[in-house]
Amino acid sequence: MTVGRDRRPPFFGQDPNAYDLDDGRPGAGLFANAVQVWALEQRRTVTVRDAAEVFNCPDAMICEAIEDHPWMFVEGPDDDPTKQTIEHEGE
Repeated sequence: MTVGRDRRPPFFGQDPNAYDLDDGRPGAGLFANAVQVWALEQRRTVTVRDAAEVFNCPDAMICEAIEDHPWMFVEGPDDDPTKQTIEHEGE
């Protein structure tokens, strides 16, 4: 397993749209789609921290998945995931 630029293992598997059974990691696109569906179904503003708590993962994993998704983005200060809202283009 390669180590990312900040010395942690990567969050996601090789295939963006599949679950990697060899190392137990989801693809970035697969995970991002799950975050999107969850966020839209809340019918309220949700933050990066809200999603991280629900998906039981680091805030950075949520941000990385959102960055990989073509219709989601994060608004708010870079240093506070409790104030970073998950936004969707075309809402």
